[in-house]
Amino acid sequence: MAHSYLDNPFSIDLLSSFSQSLKNAGKRAGYTASGNNYHLLNKVEQYQSEAFRIQSSLSKTADTLSHIRIFMGRYPFKKYYLQHGISQLEYIQYHSEALFNKIHAIREIMRLLINHIYQLRLPERNCSYSNLIHKIGRDCAPLQIYDLHTRTFEKLIDLRHVHAHGGQWTDKERDEINTYDGLAFYKFEAQGFPMSDELKALLPLRYVEFKITEYRKKRLELLDQAIAENGKLLQKFLSTLHSEYERQVKLKRQP
Repeated sequence: MAHSYLDNPFSIDLLSSFSQSLKNAGKRAGYTASGNNYHLLNKVEQYQSEAFRIQSSLSKTADTLSHIRIFMGRYPFKKYYLQHGISQLEYIQYHSEALFNKIHAIREIMRLLINHIYQLRLPERNCSYSNLIHKIGRDCAPLQIYDLHTRTFEKLIDLRHVHAHGGQWTDKERDEINTYDGLAFYKFEAQGFPMSDELKALLPLRYVEFKITEYRKKRLELLDQAIAENGKLLQKFLSTLHSEYERQVKLKRQP
């Protein structure tokens, strides 16, 4: 279920508090419906506003995993894509790489949220795991969940690093379908290079399509698992922020 990870004490409290702060700001002198009213917020409200902004970024990024699932589940405009050099395997690869990148981005936003909730004031470019440990210790609950998230998605994160540095991630099954099962030849045919009848008999299209269907099922299973595990971990992660969030709010309310 989309956004189920937001069903936790921290997110519920944050949404309620931020909504109230917007209502309060709307009653203050200088408020404009189409302008930036951040300066009208008090210290607590500004703290909550930034927390809400970062959590919203985390939520939007996490929800794109479900969008990737929708894209990967279908291969529309088959003829058009093939004519432009995009086989179904390349289509799946593109969205697989999107998965790797989004998992990596989620981890980056988790660090930013820890930085803000704990008011560590690390510049965004320096908001690394090691710097967070230096500030609040490895045993800090949010960092423990962050570390678990990293270990859970270690293989996908490694593939993201390969892709980010210009490399080609190795996928033996994908390469065999493309080369030995003959998808590459059907791709060339769609681009104007006809296959011989003998080659088509040797590499029947129906068999190629069957192999692709089985391959896509495995990719979708990986995606479904990633969505489920990411949701569980984010719910735990956000829950661990609540006590520090409440502490910081109390501190900022003091005269």
